[in-house]
Amino acid sequence: MPNLTLWPLLERLPIKTKEAKIKLLNRKDDFAWAQREFVKEIERQYNQGLPVRIIVLKGRQLGLSTLTEAVLFLWCFLHPGANSLVLSKEKPDSEYLFGMFKRFWEDGPLKGLFPTKYNRIGYLEWDGLGSSVTTETAKKPDVGRGKTLMGVHGSEVAFWPMADEIVAGLSESVPYEHGTIIVMESTAQGVGGYFHDEWIKAVEGRSTFTPMFFPWWEHKEYEIKDTHLAYRDLDDEERELLQLYPKMTIPKLAWRRRKMQSYANPDTFKEEYPNSWEEAFLSTGTNVFPLNKLAQCYKPDVEVEQGFLYNDNGKLSFTLDDGGHLFVYQQPSPRQTRRYVVACDPTWTVDGDPACIQVLDRASMEQVAVWHGSADPTTVGDIALAMAYWYGAATILNTEIQGGGRRVMERWRDANYPYIWMDRRPDRPKRMMGSLGWNSTYDTQ
Repeated sequence: MPNLTLWPLLERLPIKTKEAKIKLLNRKDDFAWAQREFVKEIERQYNQGLPVRIIVLKGRQLGLSTLTEAVLFLWCFLHPGANSLVLSKEKPDSEYLFGMFKRFWEDGPLKGLFPTKYNRIGYLEWDGLGSSVTTETAKKPDVGRGKTLMGVHGSEVAFWPMADEIVAGLSESVPYEHGTIIVMESTAQGVGGYFHDEWIKAVEGRSTFTPMFFPWWEHKEYEIKDTHLAYRDLDDEERELLQLYPKMTIPKLAWRRRKMQSYANPDTFKEEYPNSWEEAFLSTGTNVFPLNKLAQCYKPDVEVEQGFLYNDNGKLSFTLDDGGHLFVYQQPSPRQTRRYVVACDPTWTVDGDPACIQVLDRASMEQVAVWHGSADPTTVGDIALAMAYWYGAATILNTEIQGGGRRVMERWRDANYPYIWMDRRPDRPKRMMGSLGWNSTYDTQ
């Protein structure tokens, strides 16, 4: 079996600290606790003869991006002929990450072993070694296609506009073989989208990726040791944190209290310094409802079936698939005794927030199914129409008009679907408006 030990090599590589000082990586630093766990997992997978696949949900300032670059740099020399790709969300991020590679090479111990064949912005290749490192931005769905890669680092994946398409292409470029490594890391960007979906699958053991989450309260720098804060001074939320997390201490809560004062919105702090991975996703963005109540919503107390709807010669059927965007809590009433409504919240493009389709039981108001994913309005209209037919006769279709809703409505009208919601104003209960769907404005909210 392989016996890879990375730290003796990593500790010879120079990095730039937050104080803009150049130093060598050091596993013994208090700061390096997350790095030690990360390296341990890489070695575990590699030494078991597995492809290395890790998905990281992180907070701020833990040094995991730096360490990932260091590992990919060493991969070029541990595996001659290895081509590595680093994808980041913006060009400045790409340039920053490439600067690390340049430092590892120009100021590290390996310079002189091989001459560089190419040494330009965003690309390093060594003559005689056959290995290369490329950094690019995650802007195109075909980035990385057509290449044979052994290493990939995806940085801030939750913010990639076309993450599903990009990762699908990368999966074809990186063989699922020992000696390959893929690290996908990001801070959270709300519920839904590729990164959230892949994280959930990893947590539930339905993915090739191993999930790693690093909470802020594990970090020794985040505490005020000489604090005068006492237990009697804590609010209910702080006392609950002490009960939930054994490593949480009053000095850490004192640091948290002081740090939160620099944030206008406390939820922004929770996004950047999450206590748990659930909080990281739910605290992202602006929430109308309390986070603890939202967390309960994402822990359904019924069995969930995940998959796709397929049209089999005119007959709709539901097929289980871990990659599906349709989640079914109750299948259609077999005797057609229940009535349903299908409601859409579409988006104009696939680059922004995901679209959502909800199916509700009209009598009980229970949520029986939900579709969530990135799709253009035409596709959303087709999916919603299929869900309406699947749930049976007289299922009502409804959509928000804004954000591509009119195009969704066009698909339904072109299909001559007879049961489309007509707008009804609450201040005019007896008057049916002449418009289809609902208009989400300040007057109607």
